[in-house]
Amino acid sequence: YRSNANFTFQGLADTQRMVERWRRIAAGTGADSAAAVAARAQCGGAFAAAMNEDLNIAAAIAAVNSWTGNVAEPSAADAAFMGQLDLVLGVLSLERPAAVSNDIGVFAPGLNPDPSVEELLRKRRDARAAKDFKASDLIRDQLAAMGYAIKDMAGGKVEVRRA
Repeated sequence: YRSNANFTFQGLADTQRMVERWRRIAAGTGADSAAAVAARAQCGGAFAAAMNEDLNIAAAIAAVNSWTGNVAEPSAADAAFMGQLDLVLGVLSLERPAAVSNDIGVFAPGLNPDPSVEELLRKRRDARAAKDFKASDLIRDQLAAMGYAIKDMAGGKVEVRRA
């Protein structure tokens, strides 16, 4: 609150991915471990220290991201801890953007279909139909270089996410 924020659409997209990672943690049901208990304690301490440092939200979020980045299989205890953190942050209860579906694919929530991406997906679909898997793989690599991850779905559609 004491400095100007630098808003960019890339920052907005990055934040959306971060919140989706937090939601994955908040839905955890796996088993807990001693290492997970220690990691939560470390995160809690860093989070509290940041908040006590004149509401240093950036450092508090960094502490949460450091912890969530190392959670492979979220446990119920991880979910409960994420819920406690969110009591302060208040972001997990916000409405999620909906996925967008069209004839070629399902675009992840918050990811709007880009005409150039859709064209590449159509070319890839046509290459796969012609059993030209080399061309199909090259298009997949091109999409990956553009920052998109794709996953083939039943019915010939493709799930599109940010890589």
